[in-house]
Amino acid sequence: MPWVPGSFEEEHIIIRYDNLRQHSGYVRTKCVHVLHELFSRISDWAIPVHTLPPLANQASTVTPPTAERGPESFFERIHAPFHRQRYGYDKLPTQYSFRLVKVHIARPSVQCEIETFNLISPPPFKALSYCWGKGGQHSDIWCNDRLFKVSSNLKKGLQRLHKYGAWSRVEWFWIDQICINQNDFEERMHQVRLMRAIYQRAQNTLIWLGADDTSARGAISIIGDLYRIVLETQEKETAARVEGRSLDNVQVTLPSESDERWNSLSWFLDLPWFERCWIIQEVVVSPGDPTLLCGGFQLLWSRFQEAMAALLRYHPKFRAERMKLMKGILDLSSKSELWELSSLLQSTRPFQATDPRDKIFALLGLAGESRTPEKWPKALMPDYSRSTQDVYMAVALYCIDKTSSLTILSQACSHWGTDEASVDGSHRSWVPQWLETQRECELSTYITTRSGSGWKTLVEKYNNASDSHPVSRNPHTPSHILRLEGIQVADVALCFPIVTSEAAPSSSSSSSSSSSSLSLIDNPHPKLLKTTAELFTVCRSHLMHLSNEAFLRTFFLVTTAGLTHEKNDARHEPMTHLRAFLRIVIPKKLEAGSGEGSMYSVRRAFRSNLSISTLTPSLTPPISTESFQTPPLERRESSSENLLSVSGSEGEETQADPTRYTSALAPMLYRRLFVTSTGHLGLGPAGMMSGDTVVVLFGGRVLYVLRRVDDVCWRFIGECYVDGFMYGEAMQPRDEATGSRNGRVEHEWFDLV
Repeated sequence: MPWVPGSFEEEHIIIRYDNLRQHSGYVRTKCVHVLHELFSRISDWAIPVHTLPPLANQASTVTPPTAERGPESFFERIHAPFHRQRYGYDKLPTQYSFRLVKVHIARPSVQCEIETFNLISPPPFKALSYCWGKGGQHSDIWCNDRLFKVSSNLKKGLQRLHKYGAWSRVEWFWIDQICINQNDFEERMHQVRLMRAIYQRAQNTLIWLGADDTSARGAISIIGDLYRIVLETQEKETAARVEGRSLDNVQVTLPSESDERWNSLSWFLDLPWFERCWIIQEVVVSPGDPTLLCGGFQLLWSRFQEAMAALLRYHPKFRAERMKLMKGILDLSSKSELWELSSLLQSTRPFQATDPRDKIFALLGLAGESRTPEKWPKALMPDYSRSTQDVYMAVALYCIDKTSSLTILSQACSHWGTDEASVDGSHRSWVPQWLETQRECELSTYITTRSGSGWKTLVEKYNNASDSHPVSRNPHTPSHILRLEGIQVADVALCFPIVTSEAAPSSSSSSSSSSSSLSLIDNPHPKLLKTTAELFTVCRSHLMHLSNEAFLRTFFLVTTAGLTHEKNDARHEPMTHLRAFLRIVIPKKLEAGSGEGSMYSVRRAFRSNLSISTLTPSLTPPISTESFQTPPLERRESSSENLLSVSGSEGEETQADPTRYTSALAPMLYRRLFVTSTGHLGLGPAGMMSGDTVVVLFGGRVLYVLRRVDDVCWRFIGECYVDGFMYGEAMQPRDEATGSRNGRVEHEWFDLV
């Protein structure tokens, strides 16, 4: 058999033809099987000659064949340059023109027709939502008898649409990869502005999740069971209300944890479509119920939505991190309402886009600022000729000016390990990099309100560091400089090691006992609990000016960023939960004076990181490592005993729950504790160092860490939480006893680069 490059991925089957007569039946079966396999593999990249569409006339000086010459021979057709006849787009005639595609043939080659229509009166059509994939556009289809390159996932999707169209009696589909000239920046900008209107004019949205790998059946099955549970629960709750019974007695029975379909559901939820930032708009504005297509299976979006809501309610521990993403999708797609763009950017941070600029453009169809294409702000124009950094910078400035708030800056952070020398002139420290994954959670909690224009917006609920002062921005600066007015609060005196979820080296004999104690507390990050216990003792040795009760309160608020697990205000929480945690994680033998304590790994990491955690010796001289040695026995015993012996009321002690404290420690991950020059404890970004400056910027609800670049400019490092300054304390005039000058707060301008 002829060998085709790339057609075989497995071992060749060698057929000995001299034994054909003896094994003719077996060999014939094998030959048919091998030829069938060969044809299947070839059909993925080659077009059979008999299925080629008619060749288009080419511009040439050669006289075309006439009747005298006769029809083209087989070899003439083979050598004809059909592979060079690519599909070429014509200009769209009007501002409301758009293209639709019809799939005529799906196998063995995909043959389509593209036609231009007016959006005001289009034929019945459906819009396709799908994932482009990472393989590029290397699969061949035919459009209007011309060769067209698409992604492999879309080619499979077109084959599925051909079958779906025959069943639903819908011929036309809108597919961005085909219907928009991706090489024409002007057309892409124009069509993105029409995107919301296109999806609204479609009958509904079809969601192509990809081909089935034998897991789709189980996933669809368990989703159906979850949906039936929703219906049964609603019936039981209705009956309970009628009979006046408590709804707490309504029993819900989920499939067994040993059910293999849970693994299929995990595969289903991990499909890349659920991470696309475009899906929010494509689902929300669909006038009909969207339909999920996965392989040969299909499912209504409304049923999937109800099933996921039940999963979040009745099985909260199932794929907790992934379900956070699902909850974001459900929250944003539950109602077709307009949002403020800055709030959309905050809510869609986990989503991804093939083109980084689409992290912005994909949200414009839901943003109130771009509700009508004719009135879009210039800064939000979906211009693909601009660089990603220019787009992000313009949007950040627009959000600051539009909202008179600096909430957007909380999405910008300097990641630990980033080499400052690699930050070139195109990257601005204050501009959020929306395509990057943000590992750390927010320091604030948000509530949904209505803006003055009636759009939904997110507002920070508790923190108010600038005492409700509006943004004070000087626009008369170069575009790359953000000049803001604010107040210096304090310098950073020392930083502690970064808190991560990875295992940390520790050779102390107390590690095993500490780990066994930690097993008593249910937490997905046991390393976080151990590190928190170590930091508690180390921080105490550097904040001896605080009383025991004041230090407990400060450590509690800083490590939780002032929030409970339910995202409520933690300032009124009793300290009994923290004490219960400390009694578990601090072994008694440490209080008796062992040689190596649980704080050993933090102290060693602190000493090893002391040099890199200091910006420059001229700004903040490194503190002697002697202060990080294990405190004297008498001091440690009295400190530990006093801290753990102070108790609340008898009722509080009986209700002490260490998990109530540990479940609120999420803000600690990928951040570091620090102490200011004024003796305050804070929680800041991983990229901060000693010598940085903590500031209040007008319009900001939290504090920020800046790093001086020169006499004028500052680099933005990230948001931070410092106990004692989160509710406008720095904005209040102070007398001379507190160190202020003439009892006035000194404002200054900060040029962020």
